[in-house]
Amino acid sequence: MSTAKKRTFSRITGLILLMPLLSSCTGIFSLAPRPDATLTSLYALATTDSTLADTVNPQVAELRAKQAQDLKNEIERLCGFTTAGTVVPSCVIDIEKAAKTPDAQALKATLQAIDKAPKESRDLLAKQAIELAKIAPDTDILEAHKSFINAHTALKSADITAAEELLKWEYGLRYAFQTAQAWRNDKALAEALRAQNNRITVLEQILESQADKTPLPIPEPGYVFKSAAAPFDYDSTMAMLTAVTTETTKAWSHAVGAGEDFNWRLVVVSGVVNASAHEL
Repeated sequence: MSTAKKRTFSRITGLILLMPLLSSCTGIFSLAPRPDATLTSLYALATTDSTLADTVNPQVAELRAKQAQDLKNEIERLCGFTTAGTVVPSCVIDIEKAAKTPDAQALKATLQAIDKAPKESRDLLAKQAIELAKIAPDTDILEAHKSFINAHTALKSADITAAEELLKWEYGLRYAFQTAQAWRNDKALAEALRAQNNRITVLEQILESQADKTPLPIPEPGYVFKSAAAPFDYDSTMAMLTAVTTETTKAWSHAVGAGEDFNWRLVVVSGVVNASAHEL
C-alpha cells in the first residue's frame, strides 16, 4: 500500500474510532440534570398569578409569590448544586420554556400535579393545594362530592382505604361532639356537628358508589382518643374538643398528598377546609 493510501486509511480509521467517543460525550451532555417539568409548570403559573393579582388581590399575590419561591427552591434542590453551592447551569429555570399546566386555575392545577410530581415533593404540593383551597371562595365539600359522583370516579384501593380510615375517625369525632354536649352546647359546637355530619355523609356515599360495595365501617359504641382524656367538666371538654378537631384537620390534610385520584383529592382538600373552619 502506498504512503498516501496508508495516510487516508489512517484518517478514516481514526474517525471511525472517534465516533463512539463523540456519541458518548453527547450522551453525557444529554444526561445533565434538568428542572422537573411538572414543578416548573406550577412555578411558572404561581409566578404569573402573583404578578396578575398584585393590584387586584394583595393577599393572593403574596401567597402565590411565596408558593413560587417554595417551588423554585424545591426544583433547585431536586436538580442539584455545584460544589460551590450555586445552581447547576442546566438546572436554571426558564419560565418561557415551561410547559403550561393542564388547568390555569391554581388549585386544580396543583391537585392534578400531585401524582405527576416527584414523590418527595407531594407534601409540598398538598400544602400549597390546602392554602389555595382556604382562600378560594367556592371550596365546598358538598360541591366536590357532587363532581366526584358525576365523574363516576373509581377509586384505587389506597384511596378506598384512606376514605374508610377518615370515616372511622369521623365516627369517633361525632361521639366526642355528642359527649361534649353534656358540658357545652353552643352555636359553634352545633355548627361543627353539622359540618361533621356533612363529611360523614360524603365519605359514606363515596364508599357506597364504588363497584366493590365494600361494607361501611361500623361506628363503635365508644371511643378513646390518644390526644385527649375523656371530659369530666367544661374545661376538660374544651381541651378535648380542641385536640380532636385539630387532629381531624391533620387527618384530612395527610390524605391530600397521599391521594391517587384527582377527584378524590378535590374532595379531601375541601374536607380540610371544612374541618379547619370548625376547629374548636
